[in-house]
Amino acid sequence: MYRILLVDDEPLIRLAIKSLGSWESHGFEIACEAYNGADALEKFENDDNGIDLILTDITMPKMNGLELIREIRCQNTIIPIIVLSSFNDFKFVREAFQLGIQDYVLKSEMDFNSLLSLFKKANHHGDSNKKHHQITQKSIQYYKQNFLENNVLGNIQSDFESQLENLNMNIPKVNITVAALTIDNYKTLENNLDALTFANIIESVYQLLLQKTEEFKLGEVVRIEKSKYAIISGFVNENSTASVLQKVGSFLSNVKYACGMLLNVSLTIGISDVDNGYDKIPMLYRQAVAANNLKIVNGKGNIYFQQNLIKAMPLENYDETSLFHHERDLMDAVMNLEVNRIQDSLSSIFMVLKSQSDMKKVLNTYLSIFLKTVGFLQRNEISVDDNDITIIEIMDQFETIEEIHNYIKLKLLDIYKQIQESLTHSTSKINIVKEYVRSNYYRDLSLKSVSEYIHVSDSYLSRLFSSTGETFISYLRKIRIEKAKELLKKDSLTIQEISEAVGYANQEHFSRIFKKYTGYSPNRFRNGDHVLKTR
Repeated sequence: MYRILLVDDEPLIRLAIKSLGSWESHGFEIACEAYNGADALEKFENDDNGIDLILTDITMPKMNGLELIREIRCQNTIIPIIVLSSFNDFKFVREAFQLGIQDYVLKSEMDFNSLLSLFKKANHHGDSNKKHHQITQKSIQYYKQNFLENNVLGNIQSDFESQLENLNMNIPKVNITVAALTIDNYKTLENNLDALTFANIIESVYQLLLQKTEEFKLGEVVRIEKSKYAIISGFVNENSTASVLQKVGSFLSNVKYACGMLLNVSLTIGISDVDNGYDKIPMLYRQAVAANNLKIVNGKGNIYFQQNLIKAMPLENYDETSLFHHERDLMDAVMNLEVNRIQDSLSSIFMVLKSQSDMKKVLNTYLSIFLKTVGFLQRNEISVDDNDITIIEIMDQFETIEEIHNYIKLKLLDIYKQIQESLTHSTSKINIVKEYVRSNYYRDLSLKSVSEYIHVSDSYLSRLFSSTGETFISYLRKIRIEKAKELLKKDSLTIQEISEAVGYANQEHFSRIFKKYTGYSPNRFRNGDHVLKTR
């Protein structure tokens, strides 16, 4: 329904207009009535549902129609206004047109159809104006953002001050400070929420920042990326750095609290030092970003000042030799299944990296440690269930050293469990192989044929046997020789028959192997020489 504010000091005129016909059936509603300009202005300002069109008389006591139109135009440049006039009001009607009214109607010629036609025309014009206003506002906001972003990230342009004035932006030239704000857990939010919900939350953060800076009259918001913002502020009436930082800190605490309470979004904020002159803004922004990066070491969801950065420990130097020794110790601990030593080695690595401010360097170091460990295990025929690409994608979501450390710790402890399970599984496989050999020793067995039987590689089976202290071939020969000993006690079988019965087609080869393992030839063993020697 299109809502109309009807303004006339004559009650009969107001009643006549309302009674001309069924306005509601055409989508119009006389929503409010006022008896002069002052009354109309109050009702316009306080109407919760919004007025879409004003139909007003010109000649009224206290505040006339022209004064009302001027006040309305100061607040709202797009609402359609139609003037009710008499023959002697034409001078005022002309002035009303200069103030941007939509149209006028003579009271003496007023009827339902003529007014309805004007209302429909005003409706269309009002909608067009609204769209134009919205587009214009968006264009201005877009231009402001581009202008501020280019100047914050680059060098301040020579016409910066005049552009601020043209765009009606509030950044005084003195006591300037810049805040760098980041949305914590941005990638986690993006992955866990549906696209529409995520987009709405991110846009709501931006709108809240705009609203708060407007509410507190505290500078301008710059959207650097979807998850990163800057707020540039200047203070004319503050006379010390401490008072400026206190004011900015208090304001940003309010912003951070509002984001948490209203949107359930955590912010980390870095605040620069205070300086004078627009040319210092890029430097102040870099300071704010550096302060924000303290979250890497000290955690998210806090406000950090440039002064915190100055007091922090040196961030770039760490002992690479010490790191190398800790890495090697970690791999050794994993291979030997020493869970306490795994955790101790990781803690030592964490202490070395904790002083590092470059998140990419920390990420790459931890990733390298993890991949080296996995590669080391794989070279030793220990299979681990991990997708390198997935690991990289997950680790890239983390924003603090502690988050990366805890993730790698969990992954390595998971590998530790996998190795334990693998060893249990390996013991089971060895037992299966041994049972298979004991039952099939007489066949043409080889490492390859048996590994195919249990669906593993021959190199893997070879390593499994090595872990028991003997090789596959030595175990196979041992079983065959034991069986041959039993058969040699039977005089009915020839040496050739026994050789073939235990898996050796060549009697000479069998005899050499038998003597190597027993110290006797098959014939001497059958004759009992081994028994005589032991007496």
